[in-house]
Amino acid sequence: MTNRTYIDLINTFIDIEVDKRLKENKVLTFQFFSSEELKAQVRQSTPFFSDDKFDDLYAIAIKEAKHRNKQGMTPSVSLSTKETKNQKWLTDDRIKSLGWNHDEIITYRARYLKYLKNLERSELYIQETARSSEEIIKKLGDPHSENPYFTRGLVVGSVQSGKTANFNAVINSALDVGYDLIIVLSGIMEDLREQTQKRIEKEVVGTNIGGEWNGVGKVSSFGTRGSHPEVNQVCIPTSAKTDFKKNMKEADFDLNHKNILVCKKNTGVLKNLLLWLDKYLNENKDKIDIPFLIIDDEADNASLNNLGHKGIEYASVINGQIRALLALFNKKTYLGYTATPFANVLQDRNEKPKEKLEIKDNGEIKSFEQEGSLFPKDFIELLFPPDNYIGAKHFFETRLNKIKKIDPLIPPVINDYLEYFPHRITTNDMLPTKETGKGTRATRKDDKFPKKNQLSDSLKDAIKCFVISTAIRTSREKEMFQSKLFQPHNTMLIHISRFTPWQTRTKENVDKYVNELKSALENDSPSDKKGIYVDFEKIWNKYYAYIMENIRTYLPDDYEDDFLTPRTFHDIKPLLYKAISDIEVKAINSETKDKLDYPEDKPKKYIAIGGNRLSRGFTLEGLTINYFIRNTNFSDTLLQMGRWFGYRPGYIDCCKVFVTQDGIEKFDQTTATIEDLEDKFIEMNRDPNNTPANFALRVLSHPGVIQITRGDILKNAKEIKWSYSDHLKQFTKFHIDNKKINEAWEAFVSHISSPDIHFEIKYNEENKPEFLEYQPKAINKLLDFLNLPNSFYERNDDLSGIKEYIKLCSKENKLNKWSVVIKVTGRGKVLKGNVSGLPIDIHKAERKSSTSKKWHDMLKNEHIFAAGGGSSNILGGGQDMQIRLNDTQIKQANQKFKDQLRKDLKDKYPNISDITLEEKVKQTSVPEKIFRRMMSDEEGILLIYLMDLESIFSDENGHIAELDELKKSIDMNIPLIGYAIGIPKIDSNIGGTYLESLFHKDIDEEYNEDEEYNELKEELEG
Repeated sequence: MTNRTYIDLINTFIDIEVDKRLKENKVLTFQFFSSEELKAQVRQSTPFFSDDKFDDLYAIAIKEAKHRNKQGMTPSVSLSTKETKNQKWLTDDRIKSLGWNHDEIITYRARYLKYLKNLERSELYIQETARSSEEIIKKLGDPHSENPYFTRGLVVGSVQSGKTANFNAVINSALDVGYDLIIVLSGIMEDLREQTQKRIEKEVVGTNIGGEWNGVGKVSSFGTRGSHPEVNQVCIPTSAKTDFKKNMKEADFDLNHKNILVCKKNTGVLKNLLLWLDKYLNENKDKIDIPFLIIDDEADNASLNNLGHKGIEYASVINGQIRALLALFNKKTYLGYTATPFANVLQDRNEKPKEKLEIKDNGEIKSFEQEGSLFPKDFIELLFPPDNYIGAKHFFETRLNKIKKIDPLIPPVINDYLEYFPHRITTNDMLPTKETGKGTRATRKDDKFPKKNQLSDSLKDAIKCFVISTAIRTSREKEMFQSKLFQPHNTMLIHISRFTPWQTRTKENVDKYVNELKSALENDSPSDKKGIYVDFEKIWNKYYAYIMENIRTYLPDDYEDDFLTPRTFHDIKPLLYKAISDIEVKAINSETKDKLDYPEDKPKKYIAIGGNRLSRGFTLEGLTINYFIRNTNFSDTLLQMGRWFGYRPGYIDCCKVFVTQDGIEKFDQTTATIEDLEDKFIEMNRDPNNTPANFALRVLSHPGVIQITRGDILKNAKEIKWSYSDHLKQFTKFHIDNKKINEAWEAFVSHISSPDIHFEIKYNEENKPEFLEYQPKAINKLLDFLNLPNSFYERNDDLSGIKEYIKLCSKENKLNKWSVVIKVTGRGKVLKGNVSGLPIDIHKAERKSSTSKKWHDMLKNEHIFAAGGGSSNILGGGQDMQIRLNDTQIKQANQKFKDQLRKDLKDKYPNISDITLEEKVKQTSVPEKIFRRMMSDEEGILLIYLMDLESIFSDENGHIAELDELKKSIDMNIPLIGYAIGIPKIDSNIGGTYLESLFHKDIDEEYNEDEEYNELKEELEG
């Protein structure tokens, strides 16, 4: 028996003790897993090896057991039509007849779930994968139905969050229920198709290679050569080396069998499929009744109809081919998967066209009918990642939920890239510039950047970080390599431009620099005080020393990873040369033909330089260092380029995201918008009458979506109306400029001195002043406040849009009762009434700086203060939004929130004890939206916070000395004015019609659709 086999055996006995504890309704605590009692109990069951060996293997097993048993999982939620909800074909009797609950593993689904357990996935993760995949299957068409159907659905999950597990669970389950032909569209890149093919072979088919079963085949093998010959083995005619070709006879492709094809979204491949199936169906007309499932991975990429806005008869080529494939079958389901669903829900909803798709075949024109649009009219399923997932919300701005930010993993912003990777140059001398307008132009792929042998200091630092991160992981190998959580590969991603010549030149420069570092590490003495080891120690002190000791304070509360053992520079110094050895530098583009290959039996170290080919889907194994200066304004592109999101067991503290200030701001906007839409989706899910079409309207009207979505997608809407219904807009970033702050304050004091403005004192339960409230009698009196000068850093478009929305609502007798509210109970210094013009003295609000250096640097260098840091918040608490509610409404709101929270916590943590449940409920503050949604559609609130400027120059650790110079230039006696605008849900279809000039002022001048298409032409058409 191998050590791994022994670890699995120990895990089996640990699981027995865990099950006993759960049956006794006891909580799985840290103390339980650390107890000597548990260790002794397991030791009794494993007497056949020495104490020392048991201790070593038990240490690994217990870490895996904690990982398996401690993570929470939020169940997926969905929106579906009434018809979809009423489908009852997958009954308990049907499930029983399928054998899904059979003790013996005789179904594809049961085999896959057991495979996940063998991979040490958490129990809750497996349970949720089983539950969510079954819910999706229930929403698909019944493959045994005698009636034709066309079902369209969409599954949405976070980038790199494990959608693949749900994806494969659905495929395995679909095979069991009777889908006999499944085509997986795996993106447009051959690399991604090959990766998907290998995963399907491993996690669905379980192939036999040279007498050895692969993946799920090791759990239970099917077919004539397997342990269960009574279960028909699915055929997979495509291979890692071969996409679909018209003549598939040599691949034994017969539609009388169950088949899975893994294909690129490529016009040539889809043409081959259409021609082959057309020929087959002409010869075997009854085969049109084969239940057919298309699973479209990266469903927002290349599949959508960019010409839909022109009318029902127009279709872009790949979209038309997919719809023609679907039209060949009577019983079919189209199921898309994506992390960025904007395009999918905003696509055209054209009906089936009358004109046919024409394809040339050996000089003959063949015609194919097409189905209607791929809009997911039947259902949308939203998946949630487990607690050990690290995503965009852990790095960038969130406004609704308090999510811990791992700020130390984002180094100081990149500001030295302009010379090497400019976005614009002067037209006369071709020099990099930040300027726009006359005398400048956007860079092109034939511009000679970067120059030979030139790398920015920040990129050099990032490369050294990759060497250090690899050394840290090497130092932990002894503790991890026998664990199933061990990741042997190391990757760095450099995302500098979509221009292939720029990527190729960068590869040459990076390769040369890596060889220089390698030579220095080989030849310099580690004790040389002027050598390369001193340089690496400086990098360690700058980027690693703090996070190595403090990483756990930044991780989510339920994040469990005992493999994160601290390291010092002394520990990793001897490993630096080993770490840099065998690093391969690859430019992943059509020019170099480089590829990333991650063999199971040979660890790889890659520095991958990429653009579009690394922007979607492809998993970079063991990714630690990211250097990201790619320029784009659009959320789908931006998030899909975030390959660093995902799971990092044993090395999250080795990860770094080098990014520009502009990149941070764009990620902030995108993350906050997606967070808000997820919240809206969850809220809509609680009303059974809501459908995907309702959500599409919500997405379309969201001002944040309009700002970050491509114009060619927005064209598919006949009319776009933005709406601030059910919206909280906080202005949380401020110019710390003495002139702006003074102008804002003077204007405010002057305005409230108007004889018709009277603030009434509102008292709390202790009969102490808490708020000052003014209720304007006309809407223009409210707008006067919003028109005052301000020091907000946020786009003025946001404020302009809100003002316009309020005017439109007022005309419909909505939002015509407002409260202008000033919080008076802050922790800052006293602001005298005779200075402010307010009826009483108040305590200014205290809003300290974040402890993160990122936010310190932003304040120091850009003079921008971000209240709440990455949490983007100026509210004193959710209760600030109570002011228009009476006591009964407040009580109802509190009770409603707590009841829903209890349900959500029980769903996420099925084994939670009553005591722990109530503790969590007690510790969770009621968010403002709960109170805001209790307001009528006539009411609105403008909360004004007068913030103590003294407080922004300190954080929870005290005074920030590096900000002293800026502080000297600011008058500390006057407050910084912040606004939070609360708008309730407004059901009426009120909103301003979208104008390109209002929301898309910042045009992405680097983006050129034709150039991007030409770069990807080989994948799309070859």
